[in-house]
Amino acid sequence: MRKNQKILAILFSLLIVSFISLIVLYRGGRCPINIFINKQPIKQVKLNLSSSGKNEIKEFTDDLNNRISIKYPPQRIVSLAPNITEILFSLGLENRVAGVTRFCNFPEKAKQKEIVGGILDLNFEKILSLNPDLVIGTRGNSLQAIHRLKKLKVNIFAINFKESLEDLFRMIIKISEITGKKEDGIEFVKRIKNDIKKLKNEFKIKSSPKAFVCLDGKELWTAGKNTIINELIQKAGGINISSVNSFWFKMSKEEFLSKNPDIIFMMSKDENDYHRQLIELKQIPGIELISAIKDRKVFYLNEDLVSRPGPRIVEAFEEIIKGMTDAEKK
Repeated sequence: MRKNQKILAILFSLLIVSFISLIVLYRGGRCPINIFINKQPIKQVKLNLSSSGKNEIKEFTDDLNNRISIKYPPQRIVSLAPNITEILFSLGLENRVAGVTRFCNFPEKAKQKEIVGGILDLNFEKILSLNPDLVIGTRGNSLQAIHRLKKLKVNIFAINFKESLEDLFRMIIKISEITGKKEDGIEFVKRIKNDIKKLKNEFKIKSSPKAFVCLDGKELWTAGKNTIINELIQKAGGINISSVNSFWFKMSKEEFLSKNPDIIFMMSKDENDYHRQLIELKQIPGIELISAIKDRKVFYLNEDLVSRPGPRIVEAFEEIIKGMTDAEKK
């Protein structure tokens, strides 16, 4: 039960609709919620000036094609997801963040903010009590919650995320635009791109190792294609053996053994969790024949870095490419 709870928490952070549905089904039930799914094409934020000066009002259109008018720039912002919180703090908006979810534990000062519930179980009364100028939600928040906030006359701005670096950059730019930090957002995205480029130049992978990213050592949940982790592995020079399927899924033990990964990244909350998962992984019959196990190329990967598409994606990439480099040296 504890393991399932952990997986579910990570799923919320990953904000992946299909994975959430799968995990619910895995528990033998049906998904009881409507997940925020954007069926509208991505549109650029529209911006119309209605007045000027300190009480300037601007109008924006979000990814659900909802239009909101806000006092600009917003002074009281509520974040409905950890990656949004991290982006807001990275844009220097710490003092304007009025509320966050209980999963928003980074940076450290985010823990000092008012808590507005979880990603799915939002506390609407708390959100209203904070009197926010702007609430930013994303994929992972339920569509029902988004609609309810809208009915409550809350300025909810929903941003879709499609599991790619380019979509992460788009999200950062959108948040920077609606918060009055556009120039900072543009520079921030440039810095992330440059940092990834520098890491690729510093750690050149020669062997194109077959990699497996393991969310759960016992059940072999992993990241397929159309995930940001798959993109990071490819950018680092590796081959994701799970890219046969889309999004997150549970790979069969037979398929895992047959693909024989050269390297395994174990997504864990800390070193202790990593060792616990590794013990479980080694319980799989026949796993001693896997190259990654025989050559001791199983590496810890901080799950927060890769499960939250946000500013720390560079750190996630660094852990992956360094792991591949260390594996080549063995």
